[in-house]
Amino acid sequence: KLVAHLGPLPVALFGCAAAASCYAVLIAGTELPFFIVALAILGFQWNFLFVSGSAMLSSTHTKAEGPKVQACGDCIGSVASGTGMLCSVSIVNGLGWQSTQILCLALVAVVVFITLAMMHFSRSRKTTHTAAKQSPP
Repeated sequence: KLVAHLGPLPVALFGCAAAASCYAVLIAGTELPFFIVALAILGFQWNFLFVSGSAMLSSTHTKAEGPKVQACGDCIGSVASGTGMLCSVSIVNGLGWQSTQILCLALVAVVVFITLAMMHFSRSRKTTHTAAKQSPP
C-alpha cells in the first residue's frame, strides 16, 4: 500500500536512506549491538527496495508479460545475492571492514542519483504530456 500511495521512486529513496543508515551503523562499530541495529535497519531497507523495485519492474510490461518478467527479475536478484554472498569474504579481506562499508555507501549514492534522475525525467515527461493534452490542436 505504501508504494501505491507514495509511488515506487520515493519508497526506493527511503530504502536507500535506510541502507545508508545501516552502513553508517556498521562503520561506527563492530560489536554485537551495532550488528543488531544494522540487521534491523537492513530488514527495512531490503523490504522497501525490493517492493519498490518489483513495482517499477512490473509497471514496465503488460499484464500478460508481468509474471514472466517478475520471475526473471527475481532470478537475477537471487543470482546477484548469491554471488555477492560468495564474494563477500574476499572483498572484506581485500578491502577491510571500514572500506567495504564505505564502498557500499558509494553504491547507495549511485542508486540515489539514478532514482532522483528517474524522478526528474518522470516529472518532466508528465508535465510535457499534460501540456500537450491541454494545448488546442
